[in-house]
Formats: sequence, structure tokens, C-alpha cells
Amino acid sequence: MGMKRGFASDNFIFRERPLELQKLKKLSLESSHIKSPDRGTPWKTLAGILVALIVFGLIFGVNIATVFVGTGIALVVVLHTAIRLSAIVTPFSKIPPKPFSGYTPFVSIHIACKDEPAELVNATVAAITKLNYPAFEVIVINNNNEDVENWQKIKLFTESCGDNYIFVHTDFMPGYKAGALNYIATHNTSKDAEVVAIVDCDYIVTPDFLTMTVGYFKNPEVGIVQAPQSYYNVNSRNVGLSYEYRSFFAAVMHQAQRHNLVIFTGTMGLIRTELMRNGLKWNEWCITEDAEAGVHILSKGYKGIYVDESLGKGLMPLDYASLIKQRQRWTYGNMQVLKKDLFPVILNKALSLKQKFAFLALLVSWFHFELLVAGTYLLINMLRLVGLSNVLLTMSNIMLALLAVSLISNIVYFVIGLRKDATLSERLKAFLAHYGLLYVMSSSWVICLLGRKLGFIVTSKVKQGDRIPFSQYSHEFTIILVLLFGLGVAFLAGGTLWFDLMVIVPFVVIETAGIMYLSRSFIEPDAETIDQ
Repeated sequence: MGMKRGFASDNFIFRERPLELQKLKKLSLESSHIKSPDRGTPWKTLAGILVALIVFGLIFGVNIATVFVGTGIALVVVLHTAIRLSAIVTPFSKIPPKPFSGYTPFVSIHIACKDEPAELVNATVAAITKLNYPAFEVIVINNNNEDVENWQKIKLFTESCGDNYIFVHTDFMPGYKAGALNYIATHNTSKDAEVVAIVDCDYIVTPDFLTMTVGYFKNPEVGIVQAPQSYYNVNSRNVGLSYEYRSFFAAVMHQAQRHNLVIFTGTMGLIRTELMRNGLKWNEWCITEDAEAGVHILSKGYKGIYVDESLGKGLMPLDYASLIKQRQRWTYGNMQVLKKDLFPVILNKALSLKQKFAFLALLVSWFHFELLVAGTYLLINMLRLVGLSNVLLTMSNIMLALLAVSLISNIVYFVIGLRKDATLSERLKAFLAHYGLLYVMSSSWVICLLGRKLGFIVTSKVKQGDRIPFSQYSHEFTIILVLLFGLGVAFLAGGTLWFDLMVIVPFVVIETAGIMYLSRSFIEPDAETIDQ
């Protein structure tokens, strides 16, 4: 694992730079896209919404107010369903079959880690030493980790790989992962670097990672090149979860490519360094800083390329709680981007209608509305119970219809969208895995919309035992409980319940099956490893 040939060793000195706390606190980010749009508190926002609804109800009557709210929810759910299904109609795209050969600019590979085991990070660095690419450096930054023994192991191994392998450690770094990447982009990246590649600290890249991606940057219009995220801890129990992840890259990213709006999705992505030197920063207020930066790059007139080749594999979450936290971060972070950039993107005359549509499809891909629909169903039946007009019965049935539409459309999404990637059994398992995360995907965007702050949550890379306690996923039953409670209230309110039962019973059975499927996905004793 010696130094890569073709480098002047004087240009690449191993650097370990402990950072002073006060110096870090003074770090400022100039670009306009890094300013947080969040204002106020969730309780103030929620109170304002409730006051507005009460005033509306007093002026126009409870029935009209309920119809108004129910119709709005129905329009949102139908629009989201149409956007989601549009990605699977033609889930393929065409790009140049190969990047420009012979174009090998200098690449700076950035790896950020916190408290992950040294063995995991070192395996990532070791894989990079096998790259068949002539000119690159590797910068590993370890931050907010006071386990000296752990990060010293990473330092020693990184140092042993060659003079073009750089290590940076700091006990304190503001801005989560984004802050760490911003620091090394500013202070450690070689002036010769024309491309920055981001690799998560648990990924094992293939030797052709750079040769399959960097060549596209010969086109000066290309600002982003993104490869899909793949995983190596796939077995017979969690194969459905691996294909649930795959569904985004198999359908939504191809749609984005067709509409020329490929965004940056994090690891296994590359960015033109010129953009960073001109003010691009990883956004420290947004917990999906990769997506936010991608939107910003595309708004400047650059385009992205999606290379649908597995060029590296990482770790899927090792327990249910970590999976839920990861999905919460993705859903919440995408809503952060949507809150800030929706109207600027819509009003941007440089973007086509298809690009604006692709922007929505990318950011709402993890959104769900079943919790909102179930809550509205319960509220309507509570109003019916106190003797309000039967017009509410119609709205109750509309909420049930929306649940049925969501359920059927998601089955179609996975069965059709993964038709080139997985067997029917695997596609159905992917659907179940998706429904095992329904509550967190239905609630996280609401939390963000109401203004509640959510810090960056690092996905644990250490398994917390063989048994998955019920407490890790008990709240995923929230939608089920709301629906069953609403069904009980509907029974007390009177009227026929055949439609309620026809929708709620299969919905509850399927979501319960999804939760139980995921709860068993993290149990490995007799699981057969699957090579994808």
C-alpha cells in the first residue's frame, strides 16, 4: 500500500491538524444557499394553524371547513401519488456509454467519520488504495470523537498508505458532517484538485470507481456525477430492505436523468472543485446537505450525470432504531430543502417544466401522508359522533379512499419499478420493508414543516445485540392505532362500516406485516448471505 506513482511527495504531506475551539466557532460560510430558512417553534406554527382552522370554521361552519381541509389533503395525496408513479413508467435513462477516456484530472477524495470503529474506516481507506486511477489524494477527517485510541488507529493506517493520504482530527467541529467536509475542502484540499469525490466511511469502492465517473467532467457543463448506493451486508432476511433502497436509484434517479436534473445524493458522488472555490459550501443547517448542495449546483446552470453502476458498497443500518433515524433524517432534510427552494425553483426561468417536476419527484420520494389521512379520518368521525351533519360521512369515505390509493400505488411502484432488478418475491419484500417505515416517513416532514429542529443523526455502524427490542419500533404502530381508534369512533357514530372495514383491515394487516418483516430483518443467525 505504497504511495501512488506520479506525485511529487513534497506536495502531499501527512497532516494531522488539531483545531482550536475558538477558531472553529469563528468559521463563517458566505454563500446565500447555506442560510437556514427555519423560523419560530413547532408549537407556535401548530397553534397558528389551529387558530386559522377554528376561525375558518366559525365563519363558514364546521362542515365547510372540514370539506375544505379534506379536499386539500386529497389533492396533495393524489398529486404525490402521480409524481411517485411517474418515475416507474420508463425507469431507465440513456447517458454516454462510457466517460471520456484519457481524461484524468486530479481528484480529492473526502471521507468524514465520527465515532465509527477504526476497522471500518480503515477498510474504506484500504479499498481506495486499490483504485486504478493515476492522480488522487485522500483526506480523512475524524471529528467530534474523543476516543483517542480509536482515531489514532485511523491516523496510523491512513499515514501508512502514502504521502497523498491526509488525516485531520478535531475534538470539536460545528455543522455536523457538513462542517467537517467544509473544513477540509477549504484547508486541506490540494490546489491541483479539479474534482472532489465524497465516500462514506463504511464504503468499499471498486477499483474502477474513478475511471467510471471522472471522465464525464471533461464536459464543462457537468457539475455532478453520482453513482448509486449499494450495500454489502445483504442476506436472506434483509434482502427486501436492500431493494427498498434500490427503488430510489432504479426509478427516481433515472427519471431525474431523463429530465436533466440529477442531484447529489451523498456518498459515491463527485463534484467539480471549481464550484467549491467559487463559494459552494456543504449546508450546515440542512441535515441532508448533499441534496441541498445538488439543487444549488443545478440552479447555477450545471448538469448532473447519473451512472447506474455499483461502484462501491456500504453498510445498511444494523438495527431497526438506526434505520428509523436514517429515514427520519432523509425525510426531514428533504422537507428542509423543499421549504427553502420550492418557490425559487418553480420561479427559475432557466429550468424547464420537466426539470421542476423532477425536482419535486426527487425531494418527495420518501414522503408519505398516511398519518395525516388517518388523523383526519379520526377527527371527522369524532365530529360525527357529536352529531354534526352527515356530509362528514362522505369526507370520511374520501379519507379511506386515499388510504386505499396509497396502498395500491405503493404496491405498483415496487412491483413495476423494480422489474429489471429483482424477482417478484424480492419486490414484494421491498414493499413490506417500505411499509415498515410508514410512520417515520409520514411524520418527519410534518415535524420539519412545523419548525421543530432536528440535529444531524449519525447512522450507527455497530450492531447493538442480536435481539431487536420492541421499544425500537413500537411507535411505527401509531398509524395503525389511529385507524383502529377511528374505526371504533365510526362504529359509535353509526352508519354502515363495510367500506371502513374493507380498507382499514387489509391496510392494518399489511403495515403490521411490514413492521414485523423489518423487525426480523436485523436477526442474522441463520441468514444466508446474498451477493448482489
